[in-house]
Amino acid sequence: YLPAKLSLVTAWNHLANTGAIPYSEASSRGQPMLETILAEDPDNSEAFVQLAILKDIEGDRPGADQAFVTALEINPRNAMALQAYGRFLFDNHEIERGLALIDQALEIDPLAIRFLWNKCQANAHLQNFEISMQACATIRELDPDSPLGYYGKALAYMYVGDIPNIMQGYIEAIERDPEDFEMIGAMAIFWIWLGDAEQARAWLARADALGAGQPVPVSTRMQLYQFLEQYDLAGNLAKKSLDEGMQDRHGILGFMRHAWAYASVLNNNINAALEPYQQEYPWVFEETLVIPDDYVYVIDDLLLIADLLKRQDAFSERAEQLITLSEEKVDQYMPLFGPWHTDARWAAIETLRGNYDKAIDHLGAMYDMNYRTYWRSFIYNDPVMLHLRDEPKYQALIARFEKDMDQQREAAYALLGIEK
Repeated sequence: YLPAKLSLVTAWNHLANTGAIPYSEASSRGQPMLETILAEDPDNSEAFVQLAILKDIEGDRPGADQAFVTALEINPRNAMALQAYGRFLFDNHEIERGLALIDQALEIDPLAIRFLWNKCQANAHLQNFEISMQACATIRELDPDSPLGYYGKALAYMYVGDIPNIMQGYIEAIERDPEDFEMIGAMAIFWIWLGDAEQARAWLARADALGAGQPVPVSTRMQLYQFLEQYDLAGNLAKKSLDEGMQDRHGILGFMRHAWAYASVLNNNINAALEPYQQEYPWVFEETLVIPDDYVYVIDDLLLIADLLKRQDAFSERAEQLITLSEEKVDQYMPLFGPWHTDARWAAIETLRGNYDKAIDHLGAMYDMNYRTYWRSFIYNDPVMLHLRDEPKYQALIARFEKDMDQQREAAYALLGIEK
């Protein structure tokens, strides 16, 4: 019954990917079964694909890479392996090679929804708008009931900063999957970006009705508190989530650490702000700094830690080490974070160096590249950016964001048929 066992592992991985079960459950259930499958059939290419996915979930990128390679050595025309490995490579900075493998998979199976979805999503991250939209249009043509074609369309609009059309795509996806509380919670977040707390509360209530206590609704409530400038409530909710070991869904624990740090800095309690980072990155605080190979993924957190250390001691040697480390890889493009991510990191570095005009120029470049997602969290409610708060250029930039949000909010009311 190896095919049935393999299908179970595949199902668990899909369930974890959609948030129906924790990643840890997919790993704890899938790993032993894969060992059984590969013990009986060591040349099972599909099993190695699922093993690679589990390795990636566990954060073992070298192990995931090797499992993908093995899968394709066994069967070079395994289309599932090609597209999954392509997406893995894309997510890990090998952009052209990753896109090529996804296209190769589509040459073998041009009607596969999952393959088209990865083409849609990857190109959205790169702001290849037309390519992304065409892939998602094909999904809608092949399967009008699949939410992916509509969610993917929304993602393409997200990377060009068109919030009303993001929302329209999400609403169409929710109509096809009305119990997906993560998409419903995202609608509340979009209204927070646009500055409408009333609409945000209504969508958050819907998300809570389906998934109260789950990471996305909780994170959404925390962001609503921040928008309302109820920073202690936001910080306390974030710290409670961290202390209770909330699942790190969509990187939400990073949001929680960030919100707790912001609230703690406002309360002038730097030790409290540092506590979650000491638990997450103990190597940063060791007497001898031993740097992990993959630290490029956490440069944003390293810069925030550097800011906190400098608030304790303006001449902190460890803070300077972290800033220098970040400078060494700051230009390494990470497509999942959008084309503006390098400027976001440079803005933090220049702020920490005291070069406020240069920092604000980088933030302005983000605006010009259509950065609109989570701008309230990472340009306004950010511990590092607090240093810029009294700068006229910074205030003018925030006014540009607010004006754009006002215009997009009116456009959203019109598009979605909301009378105000």
